Amino acid sequence: MSSTPTFTVLLPAKGRPILLRDALLSVLEQSFRDFEVIVSNNGADPSVRQAIADIVHDPRVRYVEQQTVLPMPDHWERISLLARGKHLTVLPDRSVLKQGALATISELHARGGK
Repeated sequence: MSSTPTFTVLLPAKGRPILLRDALLSVLEQSFRDFEVIVSNNGADPSVRQAIADIVHDPRVRYVEQQTVLPMPDHWERISLLARGKHLTVLPDRSVLKQGALATISELHARGGK
């Protein structure tokens, strides 16, 4: 990953540790590799931390905890300020990223969105 990755994927989490794990793995398994993913544990839920403890060592992952539970807009805004990527997307913890999605978006950007 470069110091300015092509994409930042924000992955805000509030509970749902198993779904979060699936969401994070769907990002890490992308064929397009120039991205960072910021996982934010809203409320510092220990079950969320534990669910992804074995995969947050990936250098593309930044894990942060919000010590208090923030309203969704405030949570998303706070973690968006950490983004280094040229492009930003939010992947809710209850969703997964389709394989090849980042590559497709990158190709579309390269062609000027056509």
